[in-house]
Amino acid sequence: MSKKSNQEAETKMRSFRLSEEVIKRLNELNEESNENKTDIIERAINRLYQTSLAEKVWKFGSADEIDLLLSDFPQESTYENPNHEGSVVAIGSVAPTITYANEGKKLNIHMHEYHTEFDRNLLLVGGPRRNNFTDYFLKETELVNECSFIEWKLRFGEEEYEAKTDEENHIQQDYGLILKAPNPLKTENVVMIVAGCRAFGTGGAASLISNRNTIQTIIEDLGKDNCKAFKILVSVSVRNDIIVKTDIMEIKPIMQ
Repeated sequence: MSKKSNQEAETKMRSFRLSEEVIKRLNELNEESNENKTDIIERAINRLYQTSLAEKVWKFGSADEIDLLLSDFPQESTYENPNHEGSVVAIGSVAPTITYANEGKKLNIHMHEYHTEFDRNLLLVGGPRRNNFTDYFLKETELVNECSFIEWKLRFGEEEYEAKTDEENHIQQDYGLILKAPNPLKTENVVMIVAGCRAFGTGGAASLISNRNTIQTIIEDLGKDNCKAFKILVSVSVRNDIIVKTDIMEIKPIMQ
């Protein structure tokens, strides 16, 4: 038998064994949950699709851990309206997506702990006034050339964006930043920043980058092989202290 024939026979046997295992597991799930087999298959395919999409945008560097650093909190914090705290909103949005896309990597979440290892895989949530890591990377590294915060204003490209308020000083319009790039201190790792002019910009940007449709838009705009370094400007509309709409204003690649 030729080498090609051997390979074809081996592929068929592997496919047959795999099919048997899938059918067995499908029957087990059906018995455990009493759920329709078609629904089980559809959910599994959707999960695989979501994971595949998320990996394109959310894949971090070679280190086997990711540090998610939220805005600095006191030891005990109470919020009458959690919408005012962008980091609280953000963690619920990004944690599942980052876990899907980085299977096997440990996710460490730091809230009120002072952290000092700047060269790791980092997901930084919150603007520079609240997050000392965001402040460092957007002031002390070359990422300052991509965008920065000046007081409460976000500089993106040649433009500046500032949150808008009503007559009673309630936020009506906020702006957020999503930036992903190789970590300037150790380029095999990645730094990703999710921040806003105010808390609503942070929360809105986090929910947007975790959305499957948004991830598809980023991939289509940048190309599936060019999602390792980019920056996104986000518009966030607010009514009665609740985020009612988020939109991508601009997506730009970061040249490496």
